[in-house]
Amino acid sequence: MIRIGTGELAVEGSASALRGALALSCATGASFQWEGFRRKRKASPGFRAADSEAVELFAQLSGARREGGRLGEVAIEFEPARPASGEHRFELSPAGSMCPLLRAAAVSLVVATRDADIASELSLSGSTHAPGGETFEVTSSTFGFFLRKLGVEWSLELACAGFAPRGGGEVVLRISPAMAPMQGVELMALGPLESIQIVSGGASLPAHVQQRQAARARSGVHISGLEPTVQLVKLRSRSAGSVVATTGLFGEVPITVASVSQRGKSSEFVGEQAAANFRRVANQSAVVPEHLVDSLLPFLAFAAGESRFTTPRLPSNIRSHARLIHAFTDREVVIEGKTGQRGTIRVGA
Repeated sequence: MIRIGTGELAVEGSASALRGALALSCATGASFQWEGFRRKRKASPGFRAADSEAVELFAQLSGARREGGRLGEVAIEFEPARPASGEHRFELSPAGSMCPLLRAAAVSLVVATRDADIASELSLSGSTHAPGGETFEVTSSTFGFFLRKLGVEWSLELACAGFAPRGGGEVVLRISPAMAPMQGVELMALGPLESIQIVSGGASLPAHVQQRQAARARSGVHISGLEPTVQLVKLRSRSAGSVVATTGLFGEVPITVASVSQRGKSSEFVGEQAAANFRRVANQSAVVPEHLVDSLLPFLAFAAGESRFTTPRLPSNIRSHARLIHAFTDREVVIEGKTGQRGTIRVGA
């Protein structure tokens, strides 16, 4: 039983650290106990609704026995019972994007699929798009590229878009058992920018919304004389909303950033936000976006050999994730750089 919250694993209780612990537990079969989860938080101490939802999902994936981890509680004991391969369906709260939880669940599904040689499918319903850039397009494009570099055979289908906080979307993740063992990767610097693609999607909104946000994004991403390609897409959705996803191909690496419509914000604001996010990416050479670091690290812990990558900003909880990975897998994670600044991360062989 791995004990989190005390001693060398006195890590900060957070949604991302919890997702990491649950994913590593299901992938390795190791049980864990977490004491004092967010105990010191004055506002909303203990498990929040989204935390409890993550526990429920991983318990279903692995047939786990668990105690605690419910709303307001500050402790959990989680004991996975079986591999997570096969078919699974789960409905999430529409309040936030499902993408971080989807990426965490993929860790245990990939490992279980590889070990059992049985295809896996996970259907998640909820919000596929949320303000802050956590969208289906980012996970499918950029994160999907990282997994393919590792050797993961996966596909991600947007069956229906869902915009937070109403939700109603559905994503289907499929993992093929016909894949070689994952191999370590080196992602140290972006190549030259070769092309820019803008996809402007809308659901249950006038067509001019997609056109206006696309036009603003296009005018804001002219870089090195490259002419962006623009695609207008009508999304199937049960909730109204729009998204601008801008993808730059830097050598072989597709980096996608996105902006999602918000109440009270114009279409031009959404387009300019997407362009500003892209300009920041284009002005630096680090490879793995900050918000994908904690999702990628567990995969690297199960890949053979050493992996190295750069990120433009080291996340505040990166060292907590490093300690969790070492506790569950015995792999060393070496971090070079200061929190909030450009850094290099190495997962040892």
